[in-house]
Amino acid sequence: MIYTEGIAMSETENKNKRAAVAEICLWWLARIILSAGVISAPTTPKRLMVLAALASTFTVSALKKLSGKSPVSGRISYHLQSCICLAAVLGSGIGFGFDVFQKLPEYDIFLNFVGGILGVATGYYISIALRKPIKKKGYYFTVFMSFFISNAFIVVREIAQFFIDYFTGRNLLRCEFVGDDFWLFRLVGPMLSMYEQRPLYDYSIDLVMTVFGAISATAVLFVYIVIKNKELFRIEKISLRSTFGNFPQKCRDKLLYEADKVRQQTNLADMLLWWCTRVLMIYAFITIENRAEATLMLVVSLGTVAISLLHLITPRESMFCKINYRVQTLLCVIVFLGSFCGNYVQIYYITGRFDTLLHFMSGFISTVAGYYIALTLVKPGKRSENTAICLFAVAFSMTVIPIHEMIEFFGDYIWGTCNQGFMWEPEEDVLIYRLFGKGAGNELLIRIYDSMYDMVLATTSSIISFFALMTAFERKGNKAITQKETVKC
Repeated sequence: MIYTEGIAMSETENKNKRAAVAEICLWWLARIILSAGVISAPTTPKRLMVLAALASTFTVSALKKLSGKSPVSGRISYHLQSCICLAAVLGSGIGFGFDVFQKLPEYDIFLNFVGGILGVATGYYISIALRKPIKKKGYYFTVFMSFFISNAFIVVREIAQFFIDYFTGRNLLRCEFVGDDFWLFRLVGPMLSMYEQRPLYDYSIDLVMTVFGAISATAVLFVYIVIKNKELFRIEKISLRSTFGNFPQKCRDKLLYEADKVRQQTNLADMLLWWCTRVLMIYAFITIENRAEATLMLVVSLGTVAISLLHLITPRESMFCKINYRVQTLLCVIVFLGSFCGNYVQIYYITGRFDTLLHFMSGFISTVAGYYIALTLVKPGKRSENTAICLFAVAFSMTVIPIHEMIEFFGDYIWGTCNQGFMWEPEEDVLIYRLFGKGAGNELLIRIYDSMYDMVLATTSSIISFFALMTAFERKGNKAITQKETVKC
C-alpha cells in the first residue's frame, strides 16, 4: 500500500513538473513573439503598444519579488502570468506587432471573444489569491467575482484605448472600415444605414463579443467547480409532497418572512420611493406616444420589482433571497432618474449635464449594490476578505458599464431608439469636448466619444467608492482592535 501511494505521489509530482515546464516555455515563447512584434510593428504607437504588452508578461514574477512575504501576493498563482502572456501575444503581439487587425478585420471579433475567456481565468486566480473558497457560498463568490473582474478589464481596456486614440491619433476603438459585404454589417444592416453609425456599432460589437466570451467561460468555470466539489453541490431529492404539501400555508409563511425582512432592512422613505417610482413608470408607459419608447420603458420598469420578485420565488437559503432590500431602493433611484426623468420628461435633451451627473452617480450606486450582494456570500473579517468584498463591489459596478452599453445597443436595434451615443450635436461646453474636441477632429467618432465619456465617469466614481469602502473597513478594524486592547487592560 505504501509503495503504491509513493508511485501515485511521484506520478502527480511529475505531472506538476511537466505542467510547470510547459508554462515556462509558453512565457518565453510569448516574449519572443512580442519581441519580434516590437521590431516588425509598422508604426511607433503600435510598437509602444507591443512593448507595453511585453512588459506585462513579467507582472506576476515582479509582484512576487517586490512584495516580499505579503500573504496575498504569495498566494497569486503563476497561472495568472500564463493568462497575461496569452492575452498579450494574441492582442498586441499578433494584432499590432504583425498588423493583423489591419489585414484581417475578423480577427478582432475572435480576439474579443477569447479576451472575455482569458479575463475570467485572470479573475479566478485573483479571487482565490484574496480568498480561498471552502464553503458552497465561497465558490459562488469566486465564480461571480471572476466574471465581474473580466468585465472590469473590458472597461479598463476601452478607456486605455480611448486615451491612446487621443494622444497618438490612432483608431483603436474601432477597426478600419471594411466593405459592405462584411458579415457584421450584413447582420446589423438596418442599424448601419447611415455611414456615420458604423464606428459606434463596430465598437459595440467588440463589447458584446467580449461579454459573451466572459459568460461562456464563467459557465464552464461553474461546471468545473461543481464537478470538483460534488459533495458541496449535492442536490437532495425532495418529494413533490414535501414541496407542494400544505402550499397555501407555505406561501403565507414566506410572505410573512419577507414582510419582516422588509421592515428590518428598509424604512418609510424606501417604501415611498418604491411605490412612487412604480406609479410614475406606469403613468409614463400609458401616456407616452412613441410605442417603441413605451416598450423600452416597460422593460426598464421591471427593475423596480426585481429584488422583491427574487425574494418571493427563491428559497430562504439561496443567495438571491438574502440580497438586502436596499438594492431595490438603488434600482428605483436609477429607473426614476434615468428612465422617467431622462427619457419621459426629456431632461437628457434639455441639458447634457444631466446625463453626465447620472453616469457619475451610477458608479457610486452600483458599487453600493455590489457591496450588498457580496455580503450575501462573504462576511467581513480579515483584511484579505475585506479587500475581496471591496474588489467584488467595484468589479460589479464596472460590470454594469459594458452591460448597460449592450442593453442600449440591442435596445436601439430592436426598438429603433437612439440611446447609445444619443448626443447627435453635443454641447460645445461639455467637459469631454473641451478636453478632447469633437471626436478628436473626426466627426464620425462623436458617438463613441459620448459612450466613452459615460464609461470614464462611471469608472471614476466606482474607483472612488472602492477607496471609500476600504477606508471604512480600515477604520472599523482599527476601532475593533482599540476596543479589544481597552478590555484587556
